[in-house]
Amino acid sequence: MHTRPTFLAAALFCLALLCAWAMPVRAQNASGLLPSSAAEAEKAGPDDAYFEELRNSIFETGLGRNNIPPINRPQYISVQDAALAMDDGESVFVLDYGNPDGQPRIYPRRVLVWHVVVNEVLGSGKNARRRSITYSPITGCVRGYSGEVAGFSTPFGSMGTLLNANSILFDYSTNSMWSQLLGMAFDGPLKGTTLESFPLVWTTWGRARKRYPDAKVLSRATGYRRSYGTDPYGSYRRDDSYYQDQRILHPLLHQDDRLEPKARVLGLHLDDLSVAIVRQSLKQPKAANFDAGVTPIVSLWDEDLDAPRLFDRRVGNYQLHFVYRDGSYFDVETGTRWQPDGLAVEGRLENNRLALIDGFDVMWFAWSAFYPSTTIFSWEDAVTAQKTEEETFSAVEQVEPPEPTFDKPGTETLPTLPNVTPPALPKDIPPTVITPDMKINPEEGL
Repeated sequence: MHTRPTFLAAALFCLALLCAWAMPVRAQNASGLLPSSAAEAEKAGPDDAYFEELRNSIFETGLGRNNIPPINRPQYISVQDAALAMDDGESVFVLDYGNPDGQPRIYPRRVLVWHVVVNEVLGSGKNARRRSITYSPITGCVRGYSGEVAGFSTPFGSMGTLLNANSILFDYSTNSMWSQLLGMAFDGPLKGTTLESFPLVWTTWGRARKRYPDAKVLSRATGYRRSYGTDPYGSYRRDDSYYQDQRILHPLLHQDDRLEPKARVLGLHLDDLSVAIVRQSLKQPKAANFDAGVTPIVSLWDEDLDAPRLFDRRVGNYQLHFVYRDGSYFDVETGTRWQPDGLAVEGRLENNRLALIDGFDVMWFAWSAFYPSTTIFSWEDAVTAQKTEEETFSAVEQVEPPEPTFDKPGTETLPTLPNVTPPALPKDIPPTVITPDMKINPEEGL
């Protein structure tokens, strides 16, 4: 039964926050070492020992189930109406396609910080699908999940507890407990089950409203009394707030100092490989081609939203490489022009769409706590490492590789890619560095 929380619950929330602010971080375990089950789980998959370790590491904040209430009946307003109460620098999360009505949706961060979860049903009848937009403010982790799991269609709520400082969710159908970051149930009937996820774009209100003037914006009319114009944790635009300092306020299973604790990364778990991609490093190249395990990936930087998107570089029998030129993205293999949302708009592959990969925003300390064996990928570091290796080549080895050759459209022969040997970079995910001045086949008529 839906119950409106009292002001006492709100007071408890603030009290828990203040207490946590001053609370020292607990030792990882009695020996101060990462339990072996966590590292082993990354390779062999989670087992009972891993789940038990997670359950034993739950941090009680003093809040109870749904004391941080989810939004179960979200209301949406127009961009014009939302602009009356929002400023351009305010953070928002965008879901820009995949909606039944074709309209992008914008979720203000200042609303989600008070609720953690937005549950909604899209479509009707047999086409109805449940989904949840989730945000854990302490770890800066935003994820979208399908509510269709193991034969159940379920919304999610907040337990009020934390695991590696990340919010713990529960589903209404089985009361299983879920890590918001992992999207995996670690206790209850659905233990070991993983949710289907979808990516959201973290940007600012000013950029989102210009890009999507017809979008639907999550309203502050939630049925709850909250100070939606403020954030209890501070601001991403102020150096003296929780989001900008490097203090860790809650217990972690593992700590890793390879990056600053609150560095923003894109978390990617793919092909049994966990990768933390340094978000800002993807901005300079605009189109960053690299491999994660056996999956060829490209990051296309959306300049309108000032945010990256990750895609699988494979389209049909092609494995594409992308360049950014004159304000547009092109693939080297066919010369097709692409939008930063992954849609081909001109050329041989017109109307194809790249498959999105869910690399989600999260703070480094939280990602590395769940994935202690994670790889770090930074574009600048990868390019520097490649240049260092190129300097060791002999004069013969420095001969320019041949340009890619193509057969005319309509033939069955696949394109021949440049004979470029990938650099042997650390972390096992070498980028394929495609330079902006690489020629595009003139047969494509660009």
